[in-house]
Amino acid sequence: MDRSDSFYESDTITLPKKPISVPVSPSPSPVPREKDIFAAVKADDFESVTQLLQDHGKSKLEKRDNSKNTPFLIASGEGHDKIMRLMYVKYGVLILKQKNTLDQWTAMHWAARHDRVEAVILLLELGGPELLYECTKDGATAFLIAAFHGHVRTMKEMHSTEGEALLRQSNHYGDTALHGAVEGSHSSAVTQLLEWDPSLLEIRNKNGKTPWNLAAEKPEIQQSMAKYKSSTEEVLIGSHDSDNAIFEAARAGDRGSVRGLLAKHGPELLDKQDNLGGTPFIIAALKGRVGVMQVMYNEYGSSILQQTNTSHGGPAMHYAAMSGHVGAVDLLLKWSSPMLYAHNSRGDTPFICAAANGHLEVLKAMHAKGGNGLLSPKAVDGNTALHHAAINAHHTGHSEIVDQLLEWAGAALLDIKNNLGKTAWDLAERKLEIREIMAKHKEQRE
Repeated sequence: MDRSDSFYESDTITLPKKPISVPVSPSPSPVPREKDIFAAVKADDFESVTQLLQDHGKSKLEKRDNSKNTPFLIASGEGHDKIMRLMYVKYGVLILKQKNTLDQWTAMHWAARHDRVEAVILLLELGGPELLYECTKDGATAFLIAAFHGHVRTMKEMHSTEGEALLRQSNHYGDTALHGAVEGSHSSAVTQLLEWDPSLLEIRNKNGKTPWNLAAEKPEIQQSMAKYKSSTEEVLIGSHDSDNAIFEAARAGDRGSVRGLLAKHGPELLDKQDNLGGTPFIIAALKGRVGVMQVMYNEYGSSILQQTNTSHGGPAMHYAAMSGHVGAVDLLLKWSSPMLYAHNSRGDTPFICAAANGHLEVLKAMHAKGGNGLLSPKAVDGNTALHHAAINAHHTGHSEIVDQLLEWAGAALLDIKNNLGKTAWDLAERKLEIREIMAKHKEQRE
């Protein structure tokens, strides 16, 4: 036997077998550690909550426990802001409207009850300060609940957003935050509230009791209140000039202060005028403070739209238009589109004011509502919006306005004469860029 034969005899060679194809089953979905969403929320188990929502959809967020709370309400009370944000993304903005069906507590109430500042911050980010005005079955806001439980951190966070308006909120029994803090025997909350406004000591609930009265059998609380009581009379007789304060709040867009001042002095405060003849509502429109305008409109009613500046005439629409605040103009148009045709003492319409001041976007918003009928009205001097755009053409933006006005109405606007017999074409005699724009539209007509 040669070497090759012995080799094959002494060594065993195993040939590879044909591989067998085995179907591979898909990997199963991860099993959440917690199968109950309420347990997962309480445990701050983000992964389990995520998996449960992925497996079962947002309907899981409509479940209620034995106390009639939803998972979102539980998460807020626990302060699990990461889970709250996940739920918000999955469910949408309506999750902020969820309430306990027994006592009407919202997520903001639960966050306030347990001093969950991070949850409060998130809720304000997602839903805005309006959430601070939601009431429980007994009329309590989240701020009242925070004060009753002495949660100063939460109170400060809320106050930094809405200010004085929160201090004068009251429940169905007339109790303010200070009443609640006294009743709960929380001296730190009492002190903080009085630091913000000592005059809170004078507010009576529906039983005729002031916070000072409620503290009669609580010497520690009364002691913390005593130094503020001595200054209350000074505060009440005018250390705050409410007339000036309402104008300052309007200029600053401070909705909280506006609400507080109106709660204290009534809607007639909005009839006040500054030294230039403007009301707080007109000032808010001039500054484009849409939130403040809404608060004032809600408190005063639709007749606030009839207010005019006694020095220069014209309602709020003129001032929103001349300052170029599209949001304010849109809001005013929503309330009353006939304001487009009002005149000030010079006969200017809001449309003319916007054209004179170079606010193209405001003109577009108005034109969308009033159409070409806004282009031909004249002021007392006979000037139209196009005349004013031509007169002020040395300012930035007016060339675009001239072009837009002529695009809407055509070159016929160039034939309108003012009281001096001048057309917009005449007024643009030394303004080459404006003349070129006008010439283009003239050529299109011919």
